[in-house]
Amino acid sequence: MDNLAKALDVLSRLGEVTWRGRTQRAFTRGLHPQRKAGSGDSFWQFRAYAVGDSSRDVDWKQTGRRDALFVREKQHQAQESFMLWCDTSTSMEFSTQKFLRKKDYAEILLYCLSVFLLDQGEKISWPFPGSVPVSGDGAIYRLRAQINKMPRDVPDLMGRVRSLLISDFYFSSDILQQKIEGQRPGLVVQIFDPAEKDFPFAGRMLMDDPETQGREGILLENAADFRTEMQARFIQHQQALANICAHNGWPFLSVSTQTDLADVVLRVIERMSDG
Repeated sequence: MDNLAKALDVLSRLGEVTWRGRTQRAFTRGLHPQRKAGSGDSFWQFRAYAVGDSSRDVDWKQTGRRDALFVREKQHQAQESFMLWCDTSTSMEFSTQKFLRKKDYAEILLYCLSVFLLDQGEKISWPFPGSVPVSGDGAIYRLRAQINKMPRDVPDLMGRVRSLLISDFYFSSDILQQKIEGQRPGLVVQIFDPAEKDFPFAGRMLMDDPETQGREGILLENAADFRTEMQARFIQHQQALANICAHNGWPFLSVSTQTDLADVVLRVIERMSDG
């Protein structure tokens, strides 16, 4: 089963009531209110009838109260555009024995959110060269055909498009600051393996950096002696990411690969719906 099929399985487990119930207020057929008149379902304002207005827009109850023709205007609604990225760098290959690789966990999450947004009528893009926002039932399969072109590094963000960034973020937090500063708030999701947070290792252990091939690793005679330090480093970096997101008005989620993906999908949608 490939990762798209796994994502569809996750979505099927959410259930229709739970899915709609958690998202109805923010995602209604892919249309989002804008504070101006236009075509939509929500009432905006009454105004006096003007030449050129359709008789179908006349509100006869309001007209009867005021002894003049009044038109009911609806609130303009428009599609949102989202850019979704997941890290494909070497560090994302890591997993402990019983959990998914971070790369697979992130990719399944990416597919879940992409399918959901397309199902809601939104436009999405992935940061491939020349990529533009797409919509429609077949879009996910066109995107899947290019999944291997996903850039390893955090992409440059695109104007008013809302962005979802999924990674372990095992690089300088300054890079995240540079990328999201001044951009429309999206969502940052940090993925980690439980062992990276807890550092449960003991005995002789060779630690190396998967991003710097050719460099000699560090041999620990007893990994358990470094557990407290490594746990503190993880928390320090996690907090630095959270602080950067808070400073820039971006929601931040940090999730372990042992967490049920269905729960994470709902949490991500809940935070995206607040934007």
